[in-house]
Amino acid sequence: MDDVALTKAGIANFNLMALTSIIPPGTVIAEPGTFKGDGIGQILPVVVATSAGRGHHVAALGWVCSPEGGLLFEAAGKNTDAVIQDITCGLQDMTRKRSWNFSDISYRIQEADYSAGCALVAAVFVIPRPQFLEWFWTSPSTGGVHPGE
Repeated sequence: MDDVALTKAGIANFNLMALTSIIPPGTVIAEPGTFKGDGIGQILPVVVATSAGRGHHVAALGWVCSPEGGLLFEAAGKNTDAVIQDITCGLQDMTRKRSWNFSDISYRIQEADYSAGCALVAAVFVIPRPQFLEWFWTSPSTGGVHPGE
């Protein structure tokens, strides 16, 4: 992945952890544009679509939601219509395998046209850390790893 594209997305200083394309039930989907999270080196769960190189590139994510959960599908290439078609077909195939009441498909598409560059779209999963995990990482009474020691 291209560092410039990651920086513009606000996720260059994180360790990105690739997820499969399942959206948990009750997820609130927001499109902030650029991620504003803190935590250099922290693990950040993401689903990423990227296309890089010379010329015109397209990266896109499509998603559908339901009360039971949602699905994401990523696609990339050089032609916007073909990328959208890939997402549509992929999500239609995925939704046929589940008996959930899905929303219409939503898309986030990024295009880049550079002599060398990258089109990138990322779905960032902001998951609050469970309290017990916070205690494990910070409590001197555990045998775990302690930041700053």
